[in-house]
Amino acid sequence: MTIAVLHTISDPAKFFAAAGQADSVGLPAGFKLRVQSRTADHSRSITFWEAPSVEALRHLVESVVGAYSSNEYIEVEMHING
Repeated sequence: MTIAVLHTISDPAKFFAAAGQADSVGLPAGFKLRVQSRTADHSRSITFWEAPSVEALRHLVESVVGAYSSNEYIEVEMHING
């Protein structure tokens, strides 16, 4: 399933450091980060994931960056134009 996560980031330096460290270790089987975008000031980010479920992704994301952000999880259908 495809899931969008809207991150409101309270500590950008720690958020992106934790995300980078987790990325270097590798994601568990069944999880794939498809797209990551962020605002110029790094206070917000939107990520698109493939994951087994919203709850499974919530558990993963919160364990990595939950201390540095408030996160909203939305199951979506991806349509790429162009």
